[in-house]
Amino acid sequence: MASYLNLEDSDNLKAKIDEKASALFHARKGKPQLQVNKCYKKKTDEGKETMCIESSRDVMNMCELKVLRDVRELALI
Repeated sequence: MASYLNLEDSDNLKAKIDEKASALFHARKGKPQLQVNKCYKKKTDEGKETMCIESSRDVMNMCELKVLRDVRELALI
């Protein structure tokens, strides 16, 4: 039998959320804690601007996050 959530049953939904909320931001071994996408505008040969989204980059710890922040700040200068 397939398992599903009845979205109209708010008490049951709140219980499920509360059950998982305590471990929501805990690190999981072998999985990134955060994924970062890079979005930027690019001009085509015709002079039109298009929005480009670079595939997500996994961030495994705070050190990698600080490096990304520093790179962004250098790019804005």
